[in-house]
Amino acid sequence: MYKTVVFDLDGTLLDTLEDLYLAVNHALAAHGLPGRSRDEVRLATGNGIVRLIQRSVPTDCPDELRERVFGTFKEHYGAHSMDHTAPYAGMPELVAALREAGAHVAVVSNKADFAVQTIIRATFPDAFDCVMGENEAAGIPKKPARPMVDAALEAMGGRSGAVAYVGDSEVDVATAANADCDCVACSWGFRGREALVEAGAPLIVDTPSELQRVLLSCPSARRCSRSPNIFGRPAPPVRGRAIVIPNTGKVAQRREPPWVRRLLRHSTSITTSSPNTCTAITRCT
Repeated sequence: MYKTVVFDLDGTLLDTLEDLYLAVNHALAAHGLPGRSRDEVRLATGNGIVRLIQRSVPTDCPDELRERVFGTFKEHYGAHSMDHTAPYAGMPELVAALREAGAHVAVVSNKADFAVQTIIRATFPDAFDCVMGENEAAGIPKKPARPMVDAALEAMGGRSGAVAYVGDSEVDVATAANADCDCVACSWGFRGREALVEAGAPLIVDTPSELQRVLLSCPSARRCSRSPNIFGRPAPPVRGRAIVIPNTGKVAQRREPPWVRRLLRHSTSITTSSPNTCTAITRCT
C-alpha cells in the first residue's frame, strides 16, 4: 500500500460546487454583473478563488470592479461555504481506512487556506496529518507547482517511498507530475473522464471503492499478481510492449509513466481509455 497519500479537496474529497456556484453568482449580482451557470463555475475551478473570479467576471471587467467582486465573494463564501458542501459518499471511510492502515494523509488545495481549514474541520475532523490551502503570501506557489506538495510532505516527516497524489482535474495531473507523485485521477469530480484522459491522467478511478483498492493494494504498483481485473471490467490483452485498445482493434505502444509500466510488467489484464491512460488494473499483493 501507499504509505503517503495527498488529496486535492474540491471535486475529490468534497462536492463543493453548489456553494461555490451560489457565492460566485451572489458576488456577480451584487455588482450588477451577469451570472454564471453551474457548468461555467465548475470549469472555472481548480486554480484558486482569485482565478475563479477572474474567469467569472466579463472579460472587459475593470480591475477595480473585479477586486470588489472578489471581496464580496470571499465574504459570502466565508459565511456560506458549508451550506451544501459534503464529502463524496465513501470518501470519509476511505480516509479512515488509510489512517487505520498506517498511511500518512494530507490535503493540498488551491482554495484559500481559511476556507480549507474551516471546511476540513467540519467534514473530516482530525482525519488528516496535514491540511494546506493556498498561501502564496507566504511564498508558496499554488498548484500545479510542486512546493505545496513538498511542504505538506515535509510537515509529515518528509518523503518516504512512493507518494500517491489523488485529484480530479488537469491541475492535479500536472501537480502529480511536477511533484514526482503517482497520479490517481477521480472521474466523479469537476472535470470528468474525458477531460482527465485529455490531460494525460495515467490512472483513472470511477468510485471511492476503486480508489481504496488502488491505494491500499498497490505499493507504487511494484508487485502485481496475475489475478482477474479488480474492477470487474473487460480488459484487453497485453501483447509484448503494446496494448490492444478496447473497441478499436488498434495496437498502441505503451507510453505510460514508469509506475504504470511496472503494473503492466506483472499483469495480464488492464483496461485503457486511451493509449496513455489506464482505467483499471490487476490486484496487487
